[in-house]
Amino acid sequence: MRKKVPIEKLEEGMIVSNVLVERNNKLYLEDLPSISLILSYLKANKPEKLINITKIEGKVLATPRSAAGIIEDNLSMIKELAKISGIKEIEIKESAPFVPAVLIAYLVLQLFGDLIWNFLL
Repeated sequence: MRKKVPIEKLEEGMIVSNVLVERNNKLYLEDLPSISLILSYLKANKPEKLINITKIEGKVLATPRSAAGIIEDNLSMIKELAKISGIKEIEIKESAPFVPAVLIAYLVLQLFGDLIWNFLL
């Protein structure tokens, strides 16, 4: 569930697919290492390589690991740096708010859960 969004339409709270890094007044899109790559380095007992692939140089503006997504303080900087760097669009992860869905499921099960079990048994 990923889609590309033009820089002008970026909003606070959007979760990016890549790490957005500022280096030398330019915006760079860095990939996070995959779990299989991390596991292979651990298996081969090469911690120095593991440290090198996880190290990101520059100022991190947004990361896919942040559940809050892009914060307002960095949004304008990302837009300005993207124009300078020539980046037209950024891939974001689509997410759905799960709290309302869990609340609705809980209420439905509280109201009708016993009825369903009574029909099954």
